[in-house]
Amino acid sequence: MNNSRIFPKQEFSYLREMTLLEIHRQGNLSIKEILSLKKEQIYITENQFLIDRIYPMSQTEETFFFLLTEVAPDSKLLFPTVSGKQLRLGKFIEHVNHLFKKAKINAVYKLQKLSSDQMQQLLTLQFEYQKPRYQRILACALMGVEATRPSEIAQLEKRDINLGSETITLKVTKSQEIQQIPIYPQLVPILRRYLSHLPNPKTPLFSRSSGRKWSRKNILYAMKEFGEYCGIHGVTAQRMRPTVVMELFRNGATLEQIMQLTRHKYLATLLEHYINPLKNDARKALEHLYVLS
Repeated sequence: MNNSRIFPKQEFSYLREMTLLEIHRQGNLSIKEILSLKKEQIYITENQFLIDRIYPMSQTEETFFFLLTEVAPDSKLLFPTVSGKQLRLGKFIEHVNHLFKKAKINAVYKLQKLSSDQMQQLLTLQFEYQKPRYQRILACALMGVEATRPSEIAQLEKRDINLGSETITLKVTKSQEIQQIPIYPQLVPILRRYLSHLPNPKTPLFSRSSGRKWSRKNILYAMKEFGEYCGIHGVTAQRMRPTVVMELFRNGATLEQIMQLTRHKYLATLLEHYINPLKNDARKALEHLYVLS
């Protein structure tokens, strides 16, 4: 599939420009020289990279080099366009002036080295550009470990996430009752960082560029896209809930523990729709073990 759908073009372009501007600010290469750099001219270690000198690598730059391998893996250039071609100098200047305007920097970019203050102002835009990818990953993570329904995920707001008690409040549920589920511990720091960028308690956890909440359809599409990117074809948001239940059951969780997560009122419902299908696994095991001639 086209990775630019998983890793949006706008995020890649923003991180590319920020990395390029930082190299120009710290080093002796001109913008034109940097735009012509080939991948073979850079050496990357865990927290630094070498071009004409050794540069400490920020999180922004680290993310850009990761996206580079995902978005334009076949390009020989270090700072290509999404299609892998060389970024034109005029287009780069246009992009940076657009960022200046968004960050409310009262200046015109003309290939000058930026100050630390100007770089910091541009960095305030980072979450805006990275949010679409964060949303896809977070939505898939919540469904993949919390056994939530797509419609429940789509309606979440910042105020529904309580990091103190490590719980998620679901207000739009199948039973039309307000319900709570525990947060998977490894999601807590991720949610904390994500929520810190959302302006107020009523801000949707998942929203479009217009600010409107995602629909159930957006959740379904995000799961399908991310599954295909991971090489898992046929994965759907609807199948995540029973998959979580079956994995919990196979790994020793009690029915009572599973019911707390799935929020079923009746054990019979859990058994009929989620646990009993596991009998097919036993049947397949027998078929594999005993092959009659």
